[in-house]
Amino acid sequence: MVRRSSPDRRTSCASSTHHPSPGEPETRASQVSLRHPHAYGLIQALAAQGVVADMRAPDVLRFGVNALHTSHHDVLAAVTRLQRTTENGDYDPAPQEPGTVT
Repeated sequence: MVRRSSPDRRTSCASSTHHPSPGEPETRASQVSLRHPHAYGLIQALAAQGVVADMRAPDVLRFGVNALHTSHHDVLAAVTRLQRTTENGDYDPAPQEPGTVT
């Protein structure tokens, strides 16, 4: 997927993210990883909306998907909130401060 840069932060989730998770099912674990240039701000905004996720510097958002604890509804809610947050630009684009943990 091609990442487009835009002076306006309000871009579609699909145009500004791509996933570094392995494509082969046998090499994947129980998480989904996405790359976005404002990963830290997105994780903070999603946490404020009740979505539990973390990030790895500089630009990886990580979502744990465990069948024992995560329902299809939980996944749909997280994806919907991520899409809405990126489209509306409802996050702080500032980079992560050194030493902070998500």
